[in-house]
Amino acid sequence: MTKRAFLYGVGMLILVLVEGPNAIGQLLGPPPSGQQLVIDANNVLVETMNSRDNNIPQSLLSDAQAIAIIPNTLNGAFIFGVQHGRGVLVMRDATGTWQAPRMIQITGGSFGYQIGVQSSDLILVFRTRQ
Repeated sequence: MTKRAFLYGVGMLILVLVEGPNAIGQLLGPPPSGQQLVIDANNVLVETMNSRDNNIPQSLLSDAQAIAIIPNTLNGAFIFGVQHGRGVLVMRDATGTWQAPRMIQITGGSFGYQIGVQSSDLILVFRTRQ
């Protein structure tokens, strides 16, 4: 192992140790209210659509049967990884009218050579009802 690789590994370990308690607090902390989740999800969608490089094509949104928006999805890993986020799901009914948002949660895990902490906004567009 080179000195550079060792220093990089130590730096990443320090980052995980510093950010880890914040990540665990967010994972184990009280969930945000439904109203706050809807506000956060709306802000994420507006920011995404106003972005020149990362916006969702209008043709995709017009055909969408459902959209899930999970703001601040948290990923953390040190060999074992965990992903967790809370957000909203908005679906169309049989007539094509958008329904009230439903609160959802996404959780996952992984195992392998990994280290770090990341927070991202996740938008899923579903083109079929299935």
